[in-house]
Amino acid sequence: MSDPTPTDAPQSAADPAAGGNPQSQPETDWQAKFEAQQKVNRDLETKFNGLRDSQQTQAQAIAQALGIKPEDTPDVSVLAATVATLQDQFTQTQLANTVLTVAAENGITAAADLELLRSVKDESTMRTIAARIAATNGTDTPPITAPGPRPDLTQGATGTPAAGSPEQDFASFLSRQMAG
Repeated sequence: MSDPTPTDAPQSAADPAAGGNPQSQPETDWQAKFEAQQKVNRDLETKFNGLRDSQQTQAQAIAQALGIKPEDTPDVSVLAATVATLQDQFTQTQLANTVLTVAAENGITAAADLELLRSVKDESTMRTIAARIAATNGTDTPPITAPGPRPDLTQGATGTPAAGSPEQDFASFLSRQMAG
């Protein structure tokens, strides 16, 4: 191990790149650097205050749009939760509207079929399922076997049944129309 030579120590102290403080630099350079840094800090503080004021203005505008009273201090997390809730409600409403639109287009009215459509989130898949449901809707219901009520022949405009064949009835109708 060798001792450093006395000539090496003054050179490293005088070398500004090595981190030493040359004795020839005046004290005013440090003062100028300090004042410059203070100016930069003041500028950054001004920008920060401007951004904070802008954020508060935006938060108040959002709170007003959401119907939150101005005297209630709007917290950003409360506003974010309210917006998230509104977005969720909007998505649910949009899905319900899509289900009803697709069901109406395909003539689907059964509650079970509507529930099936509500469980599908993708609109194109929903339309495909609705088309299949609509195609099978006609085959699911049994035909009506019982006849409807029979007409009462004693009721009507004249109350008496026609006397003759249809050709004779038509001929008599035409002759009455021509005469009258």
